[in-house]
Amino acid sequence: MVTYDLKGKEKKSKKYYETARKISKRILENIIITGEDFLADYMRYIEEHKIESLRSREEYSIEILLIGVLMLEYMDNGRAFMNKSVHLYVSLNGLRKASEKFRPFIDKLRGILINRVLTKKKKGINNYTLYDFYLVIRWMEAVGDFEEELKRIKGWYLFLEAEDNEFVEEFLIYSEEIAKWMCSICENKLGNYLSNVDSYLNSYKEAHKGKEDIIFCGRSKNQYYLNMIGAEIMNDVYKESFVNCKEKRVYLPSCMRKDKETCKAIKINEGFKCMKCNKRCSVRTITLIGESKGFDSRIIPHQTSLFDIRGKNEIGVVGIACILNLLAGGWKAIRMEFIPQCVVLEYCGCAHHWCEKDVPAEINYSVFREKFIKISK
Repeated sequence: MVTYDLKGKEKKSKKYYETARKISKRILENIIITGEDFLADYMRYIEEHKIESLRSREEYSIEILLIGVLMLEYMDNGRAFMNKSVHLYVSLNGLRKASEKFRPFIDKLRGILINRVLTKKKKGINNYTLYDFYLVIRWMEAVGDFEEELKRIKGWYLFLEAEDNEFVEEFLIYSEEIAKWMCSICENKLGNYLSNVDSYLNSYKEAHKGKEDIIFCGRSKNQYYLNMIGAEIMNDVYKESFVNCKEKRVYLPSCMRKDKETCKAIKINEGFKCMKCNKRCSVRTITLIGESKGFDSRIIPHQTSLFDIRGKNEIGVVGIACILNLLAGGWKAIRMEFIPQCVVLEYCGCAHHWCEKDVPAEINYSVFREKFIKISK
């Protein structure tokens, strides 16, 4: 099932981008004002403890939303997993990452464990304590789908660990409330672009029963909204730096290929190179644009294979992805010292996660050209 469509009821997705840009600015402005003290305290903590190279207030604002959304969605999962050992799951996740050869077998085993244990929930009262936050982090580590999200929120956990209980409670309540507010606005303004998400979430479990992607595919609308808003904010933060990069690359998902069975792309060091074999293929179109504008295009079969080398903050990358992969891809790019921008797929179409059979995905070429080509001159 195609869960989202950026065109909505329009012929083009221009209105989506205009709306997402407008409300992301409104949401960001609110967080920077209402969360000013939290942001200032956390940024001071990062500098004093040398946690990382200091990022912008805008980026840490996204992380406050992230924490709120995760606590809202997974607190019951964390509570149910409370007395289970996390080590087996973390070990399997590590083996999966290290061994491509054994990945199919490991994924089958992970699928069994995830379905039997990690999908369980236990209702309870949210006390907004550091321990509640810890339980969610621990559960996310076991799942293995949240590598980049964990890297972002663990800094906040260390920060909160140094504060008193009253401060922790105040912060966690704030993060949840601001996340609820964001989702309420998005439901009103962007909900029509997610018209099939509810139907999908009501029926997906049967198709993904026993599979390791059941938690990823079961992410709620709130996580779609978080990625839609967060991607707009992150694009704005890095736009100028991206323009100034001498080298630029575009990473395309394999679901954009017109026909994966007849695709003649060849393996290269990082992903696959398009050989322009199909005139109706979106990958070919973007590859030709790249050849005329001086950027390199690569097909990436899975996000985990991105960025095998560091970019040294000299290479700008445009990641094309479906909504649920936007923020994680951007965070990984930054961690690997690339300068990121993103373009959202018009709809999701891969058979692995969403549809019964592959539906070749597309992008808004006007947005692609305007955002990443014209400004680069």
